[in-house]
Amino acid sequence: PGINGTIGHETYQSFTKTIERLGYLRCEGNLDAKDYGVPQTRKRFIMMASRHGQPKLPETVPNKHRATVSDYFKYPPIADGESHPGYKNHTSRRLQHHHKRIVAAVPHDGGSRNEVADHSILLKCHLRNPNRYKGVFGRLAWKLPAPTLTTRCIDVYCGRFAHPEQDRGISVREAAALQTFDDDYEFFGNSLREQAHQIGNAVPVKFAKALGTALTRTLK
Repeated sequence: PGINGTIGHETYQSFTKTIERLGYLRCEGNLDAKDYGVPQTRKRFIMMASRHGQPKLPETVPNKHRATVSDYFKYPPIADGESHPGYKNHTSRRLQHHHKRIVAAVPHDGGSRNEVADHSILLKCHLRNPNRYKGVFGRLAWKLPAPTLTTRCIDVYCGRFAHPEQDRGISVREAAALQTFDDDYEFFGNSLREQAHQIGNAVPVKFAKALGTALTRTLK
């Protein structure tokens, strides 16, 4: 979002003029992946264009059918730094001791860093700026969509990426599940951070499918 606003307006106008000159019909909008079956708030500007008919944006799912973290987290418990042999990539990053103390003090199921009673365990930067990056060290909530996953989505100190109950960051497998990758989709790389980078940059599978399905309807 923003590419069609002030920041990217010149690029946006140039691009749309080009595709219109080439005979494309288009539709566009700021869409949120959670409206398309993805258990994650992820807002993106989407433009679809076709020379074979007027495309339409995909229909959203009803609110009562929106997915949440609890719909996708069905994996065995693990500790920080551990892996589970039964699931590909179900591995979490090992936490530094003082980071683990903070996570353990955050209330379960959606708790935030500002709810930690013992301020002595918080980092100095958090005490100096308590209202800055408030999601950092926060836990996911079972019955809500996850926040937008970033390329640092397995690091508790980079966002609300702690497990709802277990004292660790979400595993690579759990991050992939929030992007609606199937469990048999395996990620590779030289480190967990490289795997998380792939996941955080990805378009959620169900979101991509909704867009593709909407476009094929135009072709029919």
